[in-house]
Amino acid sequence: METELGSEKQKVEWFAMHVYASGMKKAEKLLKSEKTLHYFIAKKYVVRKSGGKTKRELVPLISNLLFIRATYKQVHDFQKLYSIIGFVITSIEGRRTPLVVPDSQMENFIKVASHYEADLVYYRPEELNLSKGDYVRIIGGAFNGAKGQLIKIDGKRNKRFVVTIPNILSATVYLEPEFMQKITKEEFNK
Repeated sequence: METELGSEKQKVEWFAMHVYASGMKKAEKLLKSEKTLHYFIAKKYVVRKSGGKTKRELVPLISNLLFIRATYKQVHDFQKLYSIIGFVITSIEGRRTPLVVPDSQMENFIKVASHYEADLVYYRPEELNLSKGDYVRIIGGAFNGAKGQLIKIDGKRNKRFVVTIPNILSATVYLEPEFMQKITKEEFNK
């Protein structure tokens, strides 16, 4: 993304956003009411006790991270109105810039992370060495079309399918080999 005004500012992209001070519920409510912004919050089920009752609750996977798909201007205007969110910032060529997640990576991540009932395990980037393993495409089943990588995780007997948003998060799930088709790195990056 360019830092000066231009056509890149009008491009619809996925932006990683930080939510400040326990504001995720409010941010999600605001985003639901905003019809021009598409958003995604990775979630998981947790069991909580409240008032002597145990209940299962769907909560954000990371309490301060969500993704918004819109133009930079739309996201910036929304952010100016509601100060509970801010851009996740990265450094590109020495310049601080909002972190943009490529569409293909978000599509794969959403396909996997949207299945709350699956045996999903999440890792921070520093917890996995993703340079090893075959690239695969899932054929059939709930994750049909998702592309990722096979890895073996210490302490696990099985190989797991990994979907990654570099520098942010990786999700893994065990899948039977018959659902996987080996692909080249070039096919993975398309």
